Amino acid sequence: MQWSVVASPNPSTRRNELYSVSARAANDIWAVGYYFDDITVFEDPLIEHWDGTAWTAFPHQNFCAQTACGVLFGVAAVAANNVWAVGEITMGAGTPLIAHWDGVKWSASSNPPLAARYLNGVSGTGMAAPIAVGTRDLNASTAIERYGPPQFPMKGPTGR
Repeated sequence: MQWSVVASPNPSTRRNELYSVSARAANDIWAVGYYFDDITVFEDPLIEHWDGTAWTAFPHQNFCAQTACGVLFGVAAVAANNVWAVGEITMGAGTPLIAHWDGVKWSASSNPPLAARYLNGVSGTGMAAPIAVGTRDLNASTAIERYGPPQFPMKGPTGR
Protein backbone atom coordinates (compact mmCIF):
# COMPACT_ATOMS: atom_id res chain seq x y z
CA MET A 1 0.00 0.00 0.00
CA GLN A 2 1.05 3.57 -0.61
CA TRP A 3 -0.38 7.09 -0.47
CA SER A 4 -1.77 8.63 -3.65
CA VAL A 5 -3.14 12.03 -4.61
CA VAL A 6 -6.93 12.31 -4.92
CA ALA A 7 -8.51 15.19 -6.85
CA SER A 8 -10.46 17.61 -4.66
CA PRO A 9 -12.36 20.87 -5.25
CA ASN A 10 -10.62 24.22 -4.85
CA PRO A 11 -13.16 27.07 -4.78
CA SER A 12 -10.44 29.76 -4.66
CA THR A 13 -7.74 30.55 -7.17
CA ARG A 14 -5.60 31.94 -4.30
CA ARG A 15 -5.69 29.62 -1.30
CA ASN A 16 -7.52 26.46 -0.23
CA GLU A 17 -6.56 24.56 2.94
CA LEU A 18 -7.99 21.53 4.71
CA TYR A 19 -7.19 20.95 8.40
CA SER A 20 -9.30 18.01 9.57
CA VAL A 21 -11.05 14.91 8.25
CA SER A 22 -13.61 12.49 9.69
CA ALA A 23 -14.90 9.29 8.08
CA ARG A 24 -18.06 7.39 8.97
CA ALA A 25 -17.73 5.00 6.05
CA ALA A 26 -15.82 4.64 2.78
CA ASN A 27 -18.55 6.69 1.07
CA ASP A 28 -19.17 9.28 3.82
CA ILE A 29 -16.08 11.36 4.59
CA TRP A 30 -15.98 15.04 5.59
CA ALA A 31 -13.00 17.43 5.46
CA VAL A 32 -12.89 21.05 6.67
CA GLY A 33 -10.63 24.08 6.51
CA TYR A 34 -10.89 27.39 4.70
CA TYR A 35 -10.54 29.05 1.33
CA PHE A 36 -9.64 32.61 0.43
CA ASP A 37 -12.76 34.05 -1.21
CA ASP A 38 -11.69 35.73 -4.47
CA ILE A 39 -14.72 38.06 -4.36
CA THR A 40 -14.81 39.20 -0.71
CA VAL A 41 -11.04 38.74 -0.24
CA PHE A 42 -11.59 37.16 3.18
CA GLU A 43 -11.25 33.65 4.61
CA ASP A 44 -14.41 31.54 4.44
CA PRO A 45 -15.08 28.04 5.79
CA LEU A 46 -14.33 25.22 3.37
CA ILE A 47 -16.32 22.01 3.79
CA GLU A 48 -15.84 19.05 1.47
CA HIS A 49 -17.62 15.69 1.33
CA TRP A 50 -16.56 12.37 -0.25
CA ASP A 51 -19.47 10.21 -1.43
CA GLY A 52 -17.38 7.22 -2.52
CA THR A 53 -16.89 8.60 -6.02
CA ALA A 54 -15.83 12.25 -5.80
CA TRP A 55 -15.26 15.16 -3.43
CA THR A 56 -17.91 17.90 -3.39
CA ALA A 57 -17.26 21.33 -1.89
CA PHE A 58 -19.77 23.35 0.13
CA PRO A 59 -18.38 26.86 -0.42
CA HIS A 60 -20.07 30.11 0.61
CA GLN A 61 -21.37 28.83 3.93
CA ASN A 62 -21.93 32.18 5.63
CA PHE A 63 -22.37 30.98 9.21
CA CYS A 64 -21.34 34.36 10.57
CA ALA A 65 -23.75 36.73 8.79
CA GLN A 66 -20.86 39.01 7.90
CA THR A 67 -18.41 39.43 5.03
CA ALA A 68 -15.50 37.57 6.60
CA CYS A 69 -16.62 34.34 8.13
CA GLY A 70 -13.92 32.05 9.36
CA VAL A 71 -11.82 28.94 9.43
CA LEU A 72 -12.84 25.41 10.45
CA PHE A 73 -10.17 23.41 12.31
CA GLY A 74 -12.03 20.23 13.33
CA VAL A 75 -14.80 17.94 12.12
CA ALA A 76 -16.65 14.93 13.57
CA ALA A 77 -18.96 12.81 11.43
CA VAL A 78 -21.24 11.24 14.04
CA ALA A 79 -24.01 10.05 11.69
CA ALA A 80 -25.19 10.73 8.13
CA ASN A 81 -27.41 13.49 9.51
CA ASN A 82 -25.16 14.62 12.36
CA VAL A 83 -21.80 16.18 11.46
CA TRP A 84 -20.12 18.87 13.55
CA ALA A 85 -17.39 21.32 12.50
CA VAL A 86 -15.60 23.83 14.74
CA GLY A 87 -13.23 26.72 14.29
CA GLU A 88 -13.17 30.47 14.65
CA ILE A 89 -14.77 33.54 13.15
CA THR A 90 -11.74 35.32 11.74
CA MET A 91 -13.07 38.86 12.12
CA GLY A 92 -14.82 38.13 15.42
CA ALA A 93 -11.99 38.96 17.86
CA GLY A 94 -11.79 35.44 19.21
CA THR A 95 -15.28 34.18 18.51
CA PRO A 96 -15.73 30.41 18.14
CA LEU A 97 -17.51 28.99 15.12
CA ILE A 98 -19.64 25.84 15.45
CA ALA A 99 -21.42 24.42 12.40
CA HIS A 100 -23.79 21.45 12.11
CA TRP A 101 -24.86 19.26 9.17
CA ASP A 102 -28.37 17.82 9.61
CA GLY A 103 -28.29 15.63 6.50
CA VAL A 104 -29.71 18.39 4.30
CA LYS A 105 -27.87 21.63 5.06
CA TRP A 106 -25.13 23.22 7.14
CA SER A 107 -26.09 25.81 9.75
CA ALA A 108 -24.45 27.71 12.58
CA SER A 109 -24.91 26.33 16.07
CA SER A 110 -25.09 28.37 19.26
CA ASN A 111 -22.07 28.68 21.51
CA PRO A 112 -22.09 29.22 25.31
CA PRO A 113 -21.23 32.84 26.17
CA LEU A 114 -17.57 33.33 27.12
CA ALA A 115 -16.92 29.59 26.90
CA ALA A 116 -14.11 29.65 24.33
CA ARG A 117 -12.29 32.03 22.05
CA TYR A 118 -11.26 29.37 19.54
CA LEU A 119 -12.29 25.76 18.98
CA ASN A 120 -9.66 23.54 17.40
CA GLY A 121 -11.14 20.04 17.48
CA VAL A 122 -14.38 18.13 17.92
CA SER A 123 -15.22 14.48 18.49
CA GLY A 124 -18.37 12.46 18.99
CA THR A 125 -19.99 9.08 18.44
CA GLY A 126 -23.53 7.86 17.98
CA MET A 127 -23.57 7.00 21.69
CA ALA A 128 -21.98 10.19 23.10
CA ALA A 129 -22.65 13.88 22.59
CA PRO A 130 -20.00 15.84 20.67
CA ILE A 131 -17.23 17.51 22.66
CA ALA A 132 -15.25 20.45 21.26
CA VAL A 133 -11.89 21.64 22.57
CA GLY A 134 -9.96 24.86 22.21
CA THR A 135 -8.72 27.94 24.03
CA ARG A 136 -10.75 29.92 26.54
CA ASP A 137 -8.88 33.21 26.87
CA LEU A 138 -5.72 35.16 26.05
CA ASN A 139 -3.90 33.37 28.89
CA ALA A 140 -4.30 30.16 26.88
CA SER A 141 -6.62 28.43 29.34
CA THR A 142 -8.15 25.28 27.92
CA ALA A 143 -11.78 25.21 26.85
CA ILE A 144 -13.99 22.13 26.64
CA GLU A 145 -17.56 22.39 25.41
CA ARG A 146 -20.13 19.62 25.22
CA TYR A 147 -23.32 19.64 23.15
CA GLY A 148 -26.20 18.74 25.45
CA PRO A 149 -26.30 18.33 29.23
CA PRO A 150 -22.96 17.53 30.92
CA GLN A 151 -22.53 13.92 32.01
CA PHE A 152 -19.40 14.56 34.03
CA PRO A 153 -17.95 17.49 36.01
CA MET A 154 -16.52 20.14 33.70
CA LYS A 155 -14.02 21.52 36.24
CA GLY A 156 -10.34 21.73 35.42
CA PRO A 157 -7.34 21.98 37.74
CA THR A 158 -8.28 25.57 38.62
CA GLY A 159 -11.80 24.57 39.65
CA ARG A 160 -13.46 26.30 36.70
